[in-house]
Amino acid sequence: MTPAEIDLFVDRLCSFWPTTNIARNTLKNGWKHSEIIVEATTEHGKDVLEKCKNLDKFPDLRTIEKMFNQVAGIKAFDGDCKLCGNNGWLESDPAEWRGNTYRQAIRCICNGGTT
Repeated sequence: MTPAEIDLFVDRLCSFWPTTNIARNTLKNGWKHSEIIVEATTEHGKDVLEKCKNLDKFPDLRTIEKMFNQVAGIKAFDGDCKLCGNNGWLESDPAEWRGNTYRQAIRCICNGGTT
């Protein structure tokens, strides 16, 4: 999907929950970096929107990516990831700066079971 199509997808998705406070521009900017959404077709986007109509609450990116994989016929990872425990995130090595220790999370190669 093109950036304009992703913008339209997010706008239509947000219209399903009109009373929910959703930061549309933040979603649009973030979801444009999802390889799964960018590589999807417009038809897949329509199919995902149809699936979203049945949800009780606004879906997160991980749920949307799983839906795109389902409509594209991509089978989800069904094993147990020994690296992240199927949560999709790994803790990176700590970094020291000005006497403080900082940590960050990085994406696991299993992508939390979506690939």
